Amino acid sequence: MNERTPREEPSTEEILESIRQAVTEGAAAGEGEGEILELTREIREDGTVVDTETGETLAGASADGRKPGLVGENAEAASAAAFAALAENVAELKAMHEDRGGKTIEEAAKEIMRPMIKDWLDANLPGIVERLIQREIERVSRLGETSAGR
Repeated sequence: MNERTPREEPSTEEILESIRQAVTEGAAAGEGEGEILELTREIREDGTVVDTETGETLAGASADGRKPGLVGENAEAASAAAFAALAENVAELKAMHEDRGGKTIEEAAKEIMRPMIKDWLDANLPGIVERLIQREIERVSRLGETSAGR
């Protein structure tokens, strides 16, 4: 082989030659004689490692194509169950809301306050109207007096 400085990358030919030597030396030493190397795992483009005999996903992306998460399967399952329970509670609250006629908080507040406001207006509106009318009559009267006094 060619001698090179430590920083130089080996050429393709040098790499192939070292592989040939390793195979030749292994065969000469009797390694692998009579044995066939059987590959039982496949690495797919998405990084999934699949057992070729069982089809089971071993590492990388899951069988549905998702990359593995930061949490283990048990934590993931517990989290998924908690989210499912939350979604179920929201659906129940929605159904209850619709059963009550689908009223918003504002609508419910108006419904509760309407009789209270009516009672207050019945008790106080006549006096308020009377005072306002009296003020307006006095204002107009003063205007008439000032106009006549010119």
